[in-house]
Amino acid sequence: MGAEAPGPSDEGGAQRQGCRVTTPPPKPQRFTQVLVPLAPSPRGRAALAAAIDLAAAVGARLEGLFVEDPRLARLSALPFAREVESLTAAARGLGEADIERAFRVEAAHLRQLLVEEAQRARIEFTFEVTRGEVEAEVAARAADLTVLLGTAGSTARAGTRTPAPRSRVMALYDATDAAVRGLAAAARLAHATAGELLILVPQGDARAAAETTAKARAWLEGEGLAGTALVLPATTSALRWAVRLHHGRMLTIPAPAMTALALDLAALADEPACAIVLVR
Repeated sequence: MGAEAPGPSDEGGAQRQGCRVTTPPPKPQRFTQVLVPLAPSPRGRAALAAAIDLAAAVGARLEGLFVEDPRLARLSALPFAREVESLTAAARGLGEADIERAFRVEAAHLRQLLVEEAQRARIEFTFEVTRGEVEAEVAARAADLTVLLGTAGSTARAGTRTPAPRSRVMALYDATDAAVRGLAAAARLAHATAGELLILVPQGDARAAAETTAKARAWLEGEGLAGTALVLPATTSALRWAVRLHHGRMLTIPAPAMTALALDLAALADEPACAIVLVR
């Protein structure tokens, strides 16, 4: 894999430091919406598959979003814009009407794909088309859970539910309210897929990390889930390393932690085979 392990702390460190934590049963978490930005690409279909699995596991409505790129619309106004036919290699002018038609075709295709997959999973769903920047449109909706996959890597198809060997559901846990919600969502998916849950605790103050790890392990025990907790540096590279090493299929991240830890969302979302779920 070419990635050097950043040296996470041993999972039993909290216990060796004498930090025994008794946590009450977690409060029931209710999720109403799982948002997934859709794109006509293999990664777009993989994101849809991951979002459907998550929505089914947490009992939420799936909200598909197709964001038209305004840069393509502006491109048609340039005098040198050309479209090349795939069969004849002939070039012709590319006008605004061509771009709009392409948007409509892509939206119709994605909507049909969403309908088929959501009906197969028996979950409620909506589909919306808008124009703008994907990041801004996602932020404006502030969904409970947002599933993201980048543009590189996996070529999984919608409907493909076969994870990598020993794949795990993963959750970044810093004991905040959003992290608790992410943990609950990850746990439900792990229960639904009979998988393991790996809880990642950001490394920081040694005592605080030990207490958070102990809470995470106690929470796992209370949920009756197979899994463990791991302390690691709170960096993008460390998270990517953990995803690769432990074959992560989905990683929940509390949205506030993206800013607090200065994480690179684009780099995380481009990690092959692992969907990133932002939790609010």
